[in-house]
Amino acid sequence: MKAEFYKMQSLGNDYIYFDLVTKRVSKKLTRYLVDNASQIAVNICKRKFSLGGDGIVLILPNPNYDATMIIYNSDGSRAKMCGNALRAVGYLLARLNKSHQQLVETDSGLRRVYINENSVMAQMGRAKFIPFSLDDLSDNTLTTSLKSALRFDLLSVGNTHLAVMLKDQKDVDFRLIAPLLSNKLDVNVEFFTIIDGKICARVYERGSGETLSCGTGACAVVASAVKNRIIDYGKTKVRFGSGELFVEINKDFTMLLGGEVKFVCEGWIDI
Repeated sequence: MKAEFYKMQSLGNDYIYFDLVTKRVSKKLTRYLVDNASQIAVNICKRKFSLGGDGIVLILPNPNYDATMIIYNSDGSRAKMCGNALRAVGYLLARLNKSHQQLVETDSGLRRVYINENSVMAQMGRAKFIPFSLDDLSDNTLTTSLKSALRFDLLSVGNTHLAVMLKDQKDVDFRLIAPLLSNKLDVNVEFFTIIDGKICARVYERGSGETLSCGTGACAVVASAVKNRIIDYGKTKVRFGSGELFVEINKDFTMLLGGEVKFVCEGWIDI
């Protein structure tokens, strides 16, 4: 069976999108995509073997809003939220229905996306902090590795993150420790530093591995930095290895995420 797709990315965080809202898609194909999305994600997200991506996104009709968004990671697990994918869904719908605002239902609730010439912005909801200490890890290797951390926070920004603030990224072996933390706590993990007021982050996403950028990860590190009074409320840039996203955080810890969205390609793929 073949399906039409779009591939989009934000700072290299790339997903494969199936538009079931504006395209004339048969009920049979829609049902097949919904029922088999997990395995489809595993099959077509393999880099060098298929289209490749950090995951797939189904854009489904919604009787009350512009669309419903469902996300599956490249390992086939379902993701509650992805800030970059949410912005890309809004961007795609805006191109097709010519509206500069989109209201999208997600597994983490209703989110509004704003589209202008320079960036795509999305409401990300309120950061919610979860009590956490190193003792919760019950793992000597992880506990010892994180003793050099300046701060760490477990929090939800639609999905759950462990934000770890370091003096220097070299203080902890990211490639070794981040996957262990992610698997142990079933969370996304960010290691971040703040130098001259600028946040630099590296992210390991549950279900996708290390990604070049992460929208909810950017929100998590900003919320952590504000909570610990390292930076102030307002608009802050978060630099990943592939570029910058911006997060605007309010005093109630509600956030707006912004940045670029780019089309990569479109076509048909065997699913």
